[in-house]
Amino acid sequence: MPPTQSNRIGDICTKAPYIANLHIVLWVTLSSSHQSDSKMIREGTEVFYGVDKVMDTILQFLYRTDVKIDACVDYTRPSLAINIQVLREAFLDAKKRGVKLRYITEITKDNISYCKQLMTMVDELRHLDAIKGNFYISDTGYLAPATFHEAGKSAAQAIYSSVKEIIEHQKYVFETLWSKTVSEEQRISEIEEGIEPELF
Repeated sequence: MPPTQSNRIGDICTKAPYIANLHIVLWVTLSSSHQSDSKMIREGTEVFYGVDKVMDTILQFLYRTDVKIDACVDYTRPSLAINIQVLREAFLDAKKRGVKLRYITEITKDNISYCKQLMTMVDELRHLDAIKGNFYISDTGYLAPATFHEAGKSAAQAIYSSVKEIIEHQKYVFETLWSKTVSEEQRISEIEEGIEPELF
C-alpha cells in the first residue's frame, strides 16, 4: 500500500474534478476489510496531495508491483519517465524484476525521441490519439495522477485505490483502449515519413 497519510475521499468531488480518465467515475467512500490467513487485509481509496507525495506514491506503486503494470498516459508523460531519474530507475527496476510493462500514450513529433527511449524500458509501447487522462493499473492497485499539471512537472494530486472492483473495472477500460491502439513502429514511421493518420 502507498503511504497511509491521506485526505478523505469525499474531498474528491470538490478538490479533484480532473478524475475523468476517458470515462466518468463517481467516487464515493470505499473501504472494506476481511480476515485472511490471520491478517487484516484492507481495501480502500485515497487521495494524495503535493508533488512529492504523488511522486512517492508512484514510485512505491512501481517498486511494489511484482507481476505487471498497465499504463495509459497523455503525451506529456513520456518525457517525465525519461527525465526524472528516480522515475526512470523505478521503471528499469520493474523491468529487471520481470514485471511486464504495457504503456499507451500519444506519440507526437514533440515526444517521439522520448518514446524511442521508453521503448527500451517497457515491454510494449503503443500509440492512441488524443489521450486525456493518466492511470496505472497492477493486479493489486489503481493509480490515477492528475491530468492538469504544469508542463514538464509531476502531478500534484493523485488517487490510489486497492478496491478490487475498481481495479477490475479499470483493467477493462485499459484493455478496451489497448484494442484501439496502433504499434509504436507504425506511428513513428508515420511521423518520420510525414504521413497523416487516417481519420475514421
